[in-house]
Amino acid sequence: MKIKRLGEITGGRLPSCRHGLSLPGFTLVEAMLAITILCVGIVMILKSFFSVAGAFGYTQDRLAAIGFLDAKMAEMKEAAVTGGEPAVEMSEGKEARAGKEFSWAVNLSSVKYGGKELSRLKEARIDIFWKESGIQKNESLVFYLESNG
Repeated sequence: MKIKRLGEITGGRLPSCRHGLSLPGFTLVEAMLAITILCVGIVMILKSFFSVAGAFGYTQDRLAAIGFLDAKMAEMKEAAVTGGEPAVEMSEGKEARAGKEFSWAVNLSSVKYGGKELSRLKEARIDIFWKESGIQKNESLVFYLESNG
């Protein structure tokens, strides 16, 4: 069996769409469909990228807030251990950490057990607040202080 070339089959003419034969390649519809699919994929990738970037920023702010809570708790425990009793039942303030403005509040309250107030034990609650994308966020820490007095 002899292999014939395309030109021999068509009589020396190039095939065209009018004669029922098609040339290899893409049609305009196929190219537009491929570009549309590519654009949808790029949009999905960008959306997930910005979502991850936002979560990273929130995590940084939350870690800064937790670091502040730990430092404040250590400061209050050190004051209780050295014999000083916290002078105020409530205090508050503002502090900038990691490029973000945080506000905090400390509340000390007495502990009751069996209907009786325990004079040497205080419950301390520290709350820290900040704004993330216009939404108020907060973290809280509750612990107990025993005074030496």
